[in-house]
Amino acid sequence: MKFNKGFSKHSNYCNVNFDLLDSYITEESDRDKYYNNIYNLFHTLFKNSKDIDFILWDVRIQKSLKEIYTSASFYCESDIALKDKNMSSYFFLSYYSLFHAFLSVLYLDSTMSLNQLFEMAHNKVKMNFINLYCKGKRKIISPDIGKEFELLRFYREYYSYSMPFNEFFSDLKDLNRPDQFLKNRLMHCFQIACLLSNVIENSSHKFNNGLGRLSAENLPEFEMWFNKINGKPHPFKPNLYLLDPSDKFMKSDFYTSMAGQPNCFSIHLEHFMDEFGMYVSDYINSKVVSEANRLVFKSIS
Repeated sequence: MKFNKGFSKHSNYCNVNFDLLDSYITEESDRDKYYNNIYNLFHTLFKNSKDIDFILWDVRIQKSLKEIYTSASFYCESDIALKDKNMSSYFFLSYYSLFHAFLSVLYLDSTMSLNQLFEMAHNKVKMNFINLYCKGKRKIISPDIGKEFELLRFYREYYSYSMPFNEFFSDLKDLNRPDQFLKNRLMHCFQIACLLSNVIENSSHKFNNGLGRLSAENLPEFEMWFNKINGKPHPFKPNLYLLDPSDKFMKSDFYTSMAGQPNCFSIHLEHFMDEFGMYVSDYINSKVVSEANRLVFKSIS
């Protein structure tokens, strides 16, 4: 089934959900204009791309979906912390859930290089997101999300560096609690990232026919970026990158197919739902796994 209106009509798949984006940009002509603007940016980008560029955009799409899972997991853990009245954990997890939601979008932005993404401090993450998606032609979410990000950072830093002996924020009427706005903002960010993944698939497939191949020439660059994007160096062995089993499996897919073709979230989602929390189950909260999967699925599918 092909949708005939809303942002969903620009997807090749029926399992997409852009209800929050459609509610924010209500006129169909404005939605088309927005989509075409983003599409043209990527069209120009991919027109002169090399094999390694297509491969790395495939890696970036999967990294973006991982950031969504990180964000959703932190949100679900924060909900448990709030119910248990563990307020320091609640504020810490709430802040980082929005931080990673921002990253899920920025990883798919055509103007963001991988070097820029790795060099961005927290304030730069916020500023780039606000400038790119809350202003001008690419505005698709309320600028209020910037103030909410700062509020969450305030809560986190207060409990991290000046932990109050008594919880008193709930008595301050001019400060919203994260549970009053956070879930909706996360879902909105997830949908922006999902839309971008569809734009990347649509715009790249025109140019990567026969491209996106791993070779002896580009394998070292692929290895370097895949490890940096998905893992961290061992704390005592800096040349050894630690990857979790899911990332190793993902990496093996590139070696098996010897190709990287950027595909949208719809292609990857079922696999991610199967992989999430599948390994080292003794240290996984099954409730968080199921709730995070439910939140991601509800947001973008």
